[in-house]
Amino acid sequence: MQRYPREFAGRKRAHAAPPQIEGNGVAPIDRFGKWSQVIGLAIQLATLALLSWGYVYTVIPVFQKELLAEQVAALEMQKEKAFIELSAQRRAAAVNANLLQRQAASLRDLAKRSNKLSLEARTAIDAERQASLQALLARHEVNNLSEHQSQFQWMFLRTRAGLMEWVESEKAGKDIPYGDYKTWPDNLKISRQVVADLRNDKRLGADFTLAMVNQFAAYIESHQDEFACAPPDVTTWQSERNKAIQAGEDAARVKVQEEIDRQTRAAKASGMGILITDEYRKSLFGMYSSGERIAAEFEFSKKIADARSACEARTGVIFSQFFDAMKAPLQ
Repeated sequence: MQRYPREFAGRKRAHAAPPQIEGNGVAPIDRFGKWSQVIGLAIQLATLALLSWGYVYTVIPVFQKELLAEQVAALEMQKEKAFIELSAQRRAAAVNANLLQRQAASLRDLAKRSNKLSLEARTAIDAERQASLQALLARHEVNNLSEHQSQFQWMFLRTRAGLMEWVESEKAGKDIPYGDYKTWPDNLKISRQVVADLRNDKRLGADFTLAMVNQFAAYIESHQDEFACAPPDVTTWQSERNKAIQAGEDAARVKVQEEIDRQTRAAKASGMGILITDEYRKSLFGMYSSGERIAAEFEFSKKIADARSACEARTGVIFSQFFDAMKAPLQ
């Protein structure tokens, strides 16, 4: 069954006419076959080139475009998240700044009220002492007016001098900034101004005499070296303040880094990126370091204020020494 077709085909090839040969020795059918193979190969190469060109200039750009679009979207989300966090930090810093401003305003108002109350208290004390003095004068006017009149006058002069000294000290210190260690009170100048005010006081002659005022002025001039007090050496205080500020800044840097690390870990855990700018770092640093800086500056200013108060108190001590010698105790 399989052998018969092969034998039949062999007999057909044996009886078939031989191929015609052209003058160049190549059969026409063989030449056509060769050209068809060349053309087919060229078509295949052209098709391969066309497919390669299409892949390079259509498929790959589209894929790269989609990849870039995804990356741009991710960066936009990171940018928006960073902007939201920065806005929150700015709002928190603004709130802290407003709080500090309100606290500073409250402290200024409290200082003004304290000064006002002190002045009112001193005025009330002066009025009360004057009333007591007047009552005492009335009780002893008949029997021993001549004996106690001088003492009452010295007592009244002492009260007036103390009140005027306080008023002049307040005037001299009202324009001195809080924490200024270069401007120091001139106690001798203040005392001389007190003497000038006493000489121009409307109660002169009625409640005390000009001779008493002149005696008081002579005592001040003879003890003028005791009024002076040099500004303190603030080098140590400045060093302590700077160390406190530096320690606060070091702690603030640690806190800033911990906060950034925390945010970075949170962003990685959520599969998002995070952008940390220098402005954001500065805002965090200012927020964390402001408290220590304010505390250090306040402590430095308080030491200067205490030293100034101690210097101003020397005037009162010298006044007291004089009036005690005049047997005019403060009633």
